[in-house]
Amino acid sequence: VMIWPMLPRTFTEGDEVRVFGTVHNLTDKEQAIRVHLKAENGQVMDAAERTVAVPAKGSVPVYWTYKAGTRGFTDLLMSA
Repeated sequence: VMIWPMLPRTFTEGDEVRVFGTVHNLTDKEQAIRVHLKAENGQVMDAAERTVAVPAKGSVPVYWTYKAGTRGFTDLLMSA
C-alpha cells in the first residue's frame, strides 16, 4: 500500500486549492486504508483523515481542500 501525492509546485498566500493523492493497493485483497493529510503553514479545510476502500491491485484518488498560509515554505504530508 502506498500513496502518491499530486501537488502544485507553488501556492500563493491565501490560495484555496484541491490537492490529491492516489492510494495504491498492490495486494491481492481489497483494503480499507486510512489516509491522512498534514499541513504546515496552511490549513486542510475538510476532514484531514478518512478511510477509503481500495480494490485488490487497484488505486483510488483521495481529494482534500487546502488553503495556503503565509509566504514562505509549506509542508504537506500525505500518509496511508
